Amino acid sequence: MRKTLVVALALILGLPAAWSCTETSPTPDKRPANQFTSSHPQEQPVVALWDAGIMMAGLKPFLLLAAWEDGTVIRRGDVAKPMGGAGSPHDWAARKLTIGSIKPSEVQALQAAIAKAGFFRPPMDYGLVFPDGPMQALVVRYGQAGRLLRHYGPSDKWLREYIGKLGPTSEPSRKDARAFVAMWDHVAKLIDAVAPKNMAEFRDQRKLAYPESFDATDENGDPVK
Repeated sequence: MRKTLVVALALILGLPAAWSCTETSPTPDKRPANQFTSSHPQEQPVVALWDAGIMMAGLKPFLLLAAWEDGTVIRRGDVAKPMGGAGSPHDWAARKLTIGSIKPSEVQALQAAIAKAGFFRPPMDYGLVFPDGPMQALVVRYGQAGRLLRHYGPSDKWLREYIGKLGPTSEPSRKDARAFVAMWDHVAKLIDAVAPKNMAEFRDQRKLAYPESFDATDENGDPVK
């Protein structure tokens, strides 16, 4: 009887009846526990290497390798072959994507090795990119650090000759260009060495999207100037 009177009074005053009787409990958060400790959203890979494709030739950007914090790895082509280095972009794009896994600790080791190579503090803010030339895009996230770099790709005879012709007043300088290329090639070899187990054909188990530009952050999460 008392509960009925309380509900009636609440309706007269324009208050929700449920509020007048009981206090509703907050809805439990159903997200997995590791989502709270992960340094980045689970749907984002922490390492992702893409080929930019050739728009004029109708070749869209395509993924070469991506690794997630949980150990999931998607890669194109065989292990221990330079990512996009040998063969034309069309040849690489035609190779199937496969999905497998490595230990989460191996992903962390890869991130740490890339950071040690200087990826987050490169000698140049941008890689060497040329009009209508090949280009790769590499995104790496590690702790609070995150960066996207675009570059010509694995060094070859043409790139080495181009750098060799840079003069003392060139921008970038020959020294910085060589240092950047050395860093990129080293990181590419680290990525090439990733050897997932239990490989199977990729069937859209993970969402893939060509990386968009974002503000780089350092190890403290501060914007890189």
